[in-house]
Amino acid sequence: MGYKIVTTTLIIGCGYLGHHVAQRLHRQAGHEVFASTRRPERAAALSALGIPSTSIDLDDVSPPAIPLPNTPYRLLYLVAPPPNGEFDTRLSRVLSLLAKKPPAHIVYVGTSGVYGDCGGRWVDETAIPQPNNARARRRLHAEQQLHQWCMRHHCSRTLLRVSGIYGPDRLPIERIRQTRPVVAPLEAPWSNRIHIEDLSAICIAALNRIGHDELFNVSDGNPSSSSEFILAVADAQGLPRPPTTTLGAALSTASPAERVYLTESRRLDNRLLIEKLGIELRYPTFSSTNTR
Repeated sequence: MGYKIVTTTLIIGCGYLGHHVAQRLHRQAGHEVFASTRRPERAAALSALGIPSTSIDLDDVSPPAIPLPNTPYRLLYLVAPPPNGEFDTRLSRVLSLLAKKPPAHIVYVGTSGVYGDCGGRWVDETAIPQPNNARARRRLHAEQQLHQWCMRHHCSRTLLRVSGIYGPDRLPIERIRQTRPVVAPLEAPWSNRIHIEDLSAICIAALNRIGHDELFNVSDGNPSSSSEFILAVADAQGLPRPPTTTLGAALSTASPAERVYLTESRRLDNRLLIEKLGIELRYPTFSSTNTR
């Protein structure tokens, strides 16, 4: 009687993206998926789908142990850093909980925001991060502490610097209905995005890179401005286009988070991602076919 080979994946921070990845893996033969999430109701919903899940609050200074698989496993880490401070204390707590039984490979989903403002230039993985806000500095700290931890525990890792995510339930429809002005496209900074279905496939491909220590920019490779994206969504939904305004006027009323998006401009080069992971994007650009 032969042994059944099972690939085991643990997803920590199983929210919007994690739910998509978990379901795709769960449907594949020979795969076991375990998950943790902050919200008890989401953990219950995942468990009902046959994905054993638990809820855990990583802002607790002494969080309970994370149930770890009995077999060798891969980890997909999707938890955002805390909203304040310069360091990612949530990741620090998770790594301390994993120390007794490290995964074989970790995929960390971070942000391209660590590059800071690049003046609209194309950015590849050789660019030196220059985060200019606390949120991005927390993300860079997470990458650095993960690198050091993996070195100590002989665990390979893939870092994904992800651009804006869009897809079902992640479109600016309410913003459009509120008729909030957008910056005139000719003034708007460059931005980047990736469809949730493509990002899910990228995460799964990255999980398979056991033994490789890698960094990838994640985008569809076709940057535009957020204004162009919002206008395209409005057209696809049959909604009136929101009015436009100047960049200066938008900055005068922007929240701190909005100001980051309005003052950072870069175009992400995704060629390394496509080459190394062998990904064929289903949505290489946004259009009316994928903004519905």
